[in-house]
Amino acid sequence: MPRDHATEADYYLYGIELGILGFEKAIEWADSIIELEAEPEVEIIDIALAAPKGRNGVMDALKEVKGVRDPQMAGRMLLRDLKSLLQNGSNLKAISSKALNVTWVTQMPEEIRWKFDYIDDDISLAEQGIYSDIEQCKIELKEMLELYQYHEAT
Repeated sequence: MPRDHATEADYYLYGIELGILGFEKAIEWADSIIELEAEPEVEIIDIALAAPKGRNGVMDALKEVKGVRDPQMAGRMLLRDLKSLLQNGSNLKAISSKALNVTWVTQMPEEIRWKFDYIDDDISLAEQGIYSDIEQCKIELKEMLELYQYHEAT
């Protein structure tokens, strides 16, 4: 029985949609599945062959992957990526805005969305010199990303 790849497909779909991942990453992912599985699903092959159709073609192919989708899990996987980008020096405000968008698009609980919204607002105010400390905002965002990111089972 083939492995269910629907949540991973959502991870790439939302990541591409929100500008966190390039569509090439989804193609690489599909290629790796094709290499590993004796009989990969046709939808995975379609993703691997979607490069000529560009970003939208890859996104359309990702939507066709069959299985059980868990958008919140896909969101947590993207938050993990954003935490890594933050640690590697990416723009604080951009990461904060993308994290907030991830929580909305992947339908995370309202409580989590509001926490990210609060931090995003604080960063905006800190950048304007109105309120808060930008370094403290960075610490808070990193802690939130750590708390709500996908953690692999050990």
